[in-house]
Amino acid sequence: MKNEKGMTLVEVLATLVIVSIVIIFLVGIQVVVQKQFKSQTTSTEQLTDITIAMKSITKELRLAEEVSANESELLIQLAPDEQVSYVLQEDTLQRNDSDYIHEIKNFFVEKRDNNKVYISIESETGKQLETEIVGRGE
Repeated sequence: MKNEKGMTLVEVLATLVIVSIVIIFLVGIQVVVQKQFKSQTTSTEQLTDITIAMKSITKELRLAEEVSANESELLIQLAPDEQVSYVLQEDTLQRNDSDYIHEIKNFFVEKRDNNKVYISIESETGKQLETEIVGRGE
């Protein structure tokens, strides 16, 4: 009678190959999931950033006494001694010469008619918000 305790070398190698294939497959899935998560997180963060900027600009425009705009610069006169400016410098939207929102691809402002201001903000990931604000008393 043969002693059949244990595994042969071929069985051990086959098991190692199968386990290795399964591990490689799982690692591959993990890498894809991590890349997708990072991409979605970045996109969501940028959308949140431009939403915050748009809300702030909208609020200040509604309080404005006077507004001046030209393509990538917005000046808002809130009071005789209080002025707010928004300018796109490279990929950063600045508020009063301080960095406000990063990774901005496009910031477009246009004053329409006497009391309308059109604003468009686009992030590096292509998320875009547009609005037209109608002033109350200009």
